[in-house]
Amino acid sequence: QQIDIKELHRVIARQKPPYMVPAATMQIDSIPLNQNQKVNRKALPAPVKQVEDREYVEPQNDQERLFAKIFGDILTIDKVSALDNFFELGGTSLMVTRVIIEADKAGLHVAYGDVFANPTPRQLAAFVSGETTTDGPATDNELTGFDYTAINNLLQKNTMETFMKGERQELGDVLLTGATGYLGIHVLRELIDSNAKNIYCMVRSENKEAAGSRLRTLLYYYFANAFN
Repeated sequence: QQIDIKELHRVIARQKPPYMVPAATMQIDSIPLNQNQKVNRKALPAPVKQVEDREYVEPQNDQERLFAKIFGDILTIDKVSALDNFFELGGTSLMVTRVIIEADKAGLHVAYGDVFANPTPRQLAAFVSGETTTDGPATDNELTGFDYTAINNLLQKNTMETFMKGERQELGDVLLTGATGYLGIHVLRELIDSNAKNIYCMVRSENKEAAGSRLRTLLYYYFANAFN
């Protein structure tokens, strides 16, 4: 049967953060398979972002125009509305870093979490200017009565300036997920060589012995050192 893509996205948005809502969802008659009965990704149609029918709202000031341009440049979209949601246009959590860098070049400092809390050019412009805006959907992610002071104080330091001028911090105990992947095993090596106190790795395996052996094998494969 025909699926209402917009309604599907609304259902996902009620259960997941904005950046986890797909930028492109397409209904196809069947999934193409290769000779091994796995998905033939090359035979899938090119994804089409669902943004063509969105209403365009002209940015009202320089800051709104700047963030609209930043969104457009990163997402390769010609015209970004003041009310366009970065994640609904196809932005990802990794791309947020590029938004921060480009804003920083223009002298506007925003932290990683600020983009998630203010995902439109209008909301970001209001945020950096200290104003408030009611544009955009309401969120129920904030817990009523919870004291966010300590968290907010920590997040305020999450800026490019702090990174450039900051000093290396002691790590203490570290929980590392994805330790057996290419990136994870290299992060693990850096943590072993750093001042981390204890490194806890989550590894899929039948038992602890097999998990440890798997880690040591990968470490030896990449670095010729099993770190026994």
